[in-house]
Amino acid sequence: MNTQNNIYKMDAEISQEPQKFRAKLGALFGGISGLVFSLSAWGFDGYILANSHGVLPWLKFVIGSTCVILVYFFCGYYSAKRGNFLTTILLLVIAALISSWLAAHLPYEGMNAGIQLFYPTLPKLVLYTFHDAAQIRFILTAGILSIIAIISSLFFDNLINQAYAAASRVGMMIPLIIFSIFLITMGLISDYFNNRPFSQPMAQINSFIQKAQAMQRGEMTINPEEHTWANTFLRLDINLNVPYRIVTGEIDPAFSAAQVLVQFSDQWYECMVILDQPFFCKPYESE
Repeated sequence: MNTQNNIYKMDAEISQEPQKFRAKLGALFGGISGLVFSLSAWGFDGYILANSHGVLPWLKFVIGSTCVILVYFFCGYYSAKRGNFLTTILLLVIAALISSWLAAHLPYEGMNAGIQLFYPTLPKLVLYTFHDAAQIRFILTAGILSIIAIISSLFFDNLINQAYAAASRVGMMIPLIIFSIFLITMGLISDYFNNRPFSQPMAQINSFIQKAQAMQRGEMTINPEEHTWANTFLRLDINLNVPYRIVTGEIDPAFSAAQVLVQFSDQWYECMVILDQPFFCKPYESE
């Protein structure tokens, strides 16, 4: 009798091995997919901000990637472990909604908290308010990401099976790459709706500052149509060739105009950027 029970126990353990391995594959798919999402949602943005002398350029990426990787790790694990189509849809949609919320709120509340912690003097200049227009962008992001999550769930179980049946590690990576395409798309959409209104004005201001610096050093001349924008900074009549930093201030609810604050030495300057072009710059006057 004991021998028969042991045989049944061994058969049960063997039958559970594929399920355990699928769960590990699901966790791998989820964790890497979360990283891929983070790189496209906040990695490109961090790179732009870092190259634009932005304040806390990698804050959103650090917070967002930590949360998203964990969320997708557990969603992938339980989706693959259960092997249930409805469970997979539910978990991936939940992950998409969490990702959307982070993408929408990190440029506002996330940056506010980071600035207060690391740059306590800046809150007098910068305080981001999550207004109605930002809420609309969050809803758009959440809706689009949820649709993509539902589509990706149609392929998830089949891709896990392909990875499970793969004869090599390279063969195992192909399904992962296919699934990651969905997450890259979701991340780029999140970046476009939520980060670009902050990063693009800073990148434009940084570009013209660098041209004005080169002109001030006598190293270059620029096209006549760009000369006016470079003069925006040359008219400040200060030494531009010093370390500087940039931060986006208030943004028009229509996202067509933005206040950009630039610090040269100890003085802050306020620039208005309308349709990605600097309109004027002047010393910042606190209220």
